[in-house]
Amino acid sequence: MEGQITSNVKSLLDNALSVLPVQYQRDISHVSMLESESNLNFCLHYSTSSGSESNKVLRLQQADSDRLGLDLDQEIDIYQRARAQGLSPQLFYANARKGLMLTEFCPETPAINKPSQLLQQSHLLATCLSQFHQLNTEGIRVFNIEQRCQHYYEQLDNEFTKQDTRLSTMERMEFQQQLEFYQFHISRVFSELSRFSHPRVLCHNDLNPANLLLLSAEQIKFIDFEYSAVGDPLFDFALLSLSVPYTDKQLSDFLESYNQCTKTDFCLEEVKLMQPAVCYLQWMWYLLHDPHLPNRVGLQTKLNQLYQFQQSTDLVEAAQ
Repeated sequence: MEGQITSNVKSLLDNALSVLPVQYQRDISHVSMLESESNLNFCLHYSTSSGSESNKVLRLQQADSDRLGLDLDQEIDIYQRARAQGLSPQLFYANARKGLMLTEFCPETPAINKPSQLLQQSHLLATCLSQFHQLNTEGIRVFNIEQRCQHYYEQLDNEFTKQDTRLSTMERMEFQQQLEFYQFHISRVFSELSRFSHPRVLCHNDLNPANLLLLSAEQIKFIDFEYSAVGDPLFDFALLSLSVPYTDKQLSDFLESYNQCTKTDFCLEEVKLMQPAVCYLQWMWYLLHDPHLPNRVGLQTKLNQLYQFQQSTDLVEAAQ
């Protein structure tokens, strides 16, 4: 989906274009803005004097790397590893210091616009994800969800005590009470998860339909590796299951396909155990990024539902 380019955004765009190598600055006929929650994404339309036309995607990082735990140098590295295995679009240029990335434009829409097709291609997604999880992890940092939750909690606690100007006094009090409640009770989830041990792999860590490109009936590519790191595959499964309307049967089938590819034995109950922790992390991310984003409210509702579900010892016993 394309959006309007405001004067402020145009200034950022012009600055970003000036950083690109000369060959990527030439022959730009027009620029359109692509929808994104946390970054500025643009489609650069190229048209040469010979009549050839092409498009590329320019991403301008807007998130605070330290606050949100991003590593842009590592993202570039992972992008190149994924590209070498045909799992991501081509990377033309990247500048971690400037937060810029220029990649191949895929005319196919992201899976966020094709939810039913994504469900139909569940086996293909499981296969492609298993290939991504088998990428070389040498030199890649390790992600620990409990530590990341603590990092976000400390960031938010500091902001609330600073009287964040984005929030009213009542909003700050409400968010802080909710934060303390979830932080206290989520420890039970981490305690249960600690009972399971899985091989650590290269995880995407932002696996949602917006970051999946359905190129054909035989190919899916991944984009946006700013949160990718070595971790537990359960995180990817849980995040995907929170953003794709899987039934229990469909999610079980997805896991079965993945297990066949990797000779593992992940099960539905383990994924459901991970869901509250992933949802809590997402909720805090939205509070850090912008507490007024509509998705924050939806995530809190989902978090409450998951937490109530988690109170049942049946699920914990089933996963043991």
